Amino acid sequence: MHPFPRTLPSPLQAALAVQAAVLAAAWCITPAAHGQPAAFPSKPVRIIVPVAPGGGIDLVARAIAPRLGEELGQPVVVENRAGNAMVTGTDAVAKSAADGYTLGLNNTNLAATPALRRSLPFDTLRDLVPVSLLATQPSIVVVHPSLPVRTMGELLRLAKARPNDLAYGSGGIGTSIHLAAALIAASAGIEMLHVPYKGAGPVLADLVGGHLQLAVPTLGSALPFVNNGRLRALGVTTAKRLPSLPQVPTVAESGLPGYEFTTWYGLTAPGGTPAPVVAALHAAVVRTIGDPAVAASLVKQELQPATSTPAEFAGFLKAEVDKWAKVARVAKIPVE
Repeated sequence: MHPFPRTLPSPLQAALAVQAAVLAAAWCITPAAHGQPAAFPSKPVRIIVPVAPGGGIDLVARAIAPRLGEELGQPVVVENRAGNAMVTGTDAVAKSAADGYTLGLNNTNLAATPALRRSLPFDTLRDLVPVSLLATQPSIVVVHPSLPVRTMGELLRLAKARPNDLAYGSGGIGTSIHLAAALIAASAGIEMLHVPYKGAGPVLADLVGGHLQLAVPTLGSALPFVNNGRLRALGVTTAKRLPSLPQVPTVAESGLPGYEFTTWYGLTAPGGTPAPVVAALHAAVVRTIGDPAVAASLVKQELQPATSTPAEFAGFLKAEVDKWAKVARVAKIPVE
């Protein structure tokens, strides 16, 4: 778990949010004359989701967009731009005008990708401005019912007996669904076949259809298929069992002690976005996540609401980039 999960804004955050709102309001009411900036926002804002519809990132975006639009006083449009393991959509955000009207919703992938790609068209820490964390979510190991395993132990033994025979899907290199599975493989000393897709949605579709054997998607995206019996749950990636699936053991208690993986979600803006605009966006996000209806919607999808100041998020993102660089080396996750 990262250091900022909160179901509601803390008193410190609330104070910072108020301060940010005051600063933003003072800046926004300035008339657009004599070269001064126009009020923000004065037109719709779009959130680019760098994966196909149906995955965890898409769920978060669509859960917050309507309320965020109300807070900003302008429509917030969600745009799915999948491709190249989330690089295409994230690059579009990094190269957009730094005016606050194009935002990116990303997850743990944002910090891990630099360690897993030989080159990127953007610099994660330089070309994006953190606005706020939004939520966190555990993952779950699921298999197609046709696979003859009912426990994590049986899955690991089968994978050891059949190297590179079991195929697991992911939303692409560095996505949370890839990282969670790659860490299991590295921790267990097994080899599995990685099959990248353009998002978690297509992965789950092929897994349910029997074209894949397993995956480690976020809990919210996989739980409906577990509940209706179309997928079999073997383990959760949290340190403790989950109230929603008390019968499903953790991966750690199933043969991989110390294993833990949690996906985080956060909102970014293009590098160079003016501080007053970032402050206005941050204040609107804090109010949005703090809204009981939005928080309930996230919790219903097995997401834990979370917010942070831009400075906190920036520090956290830097620490995550460093952490995944080390993990990639130790776990020997292939660089592509």
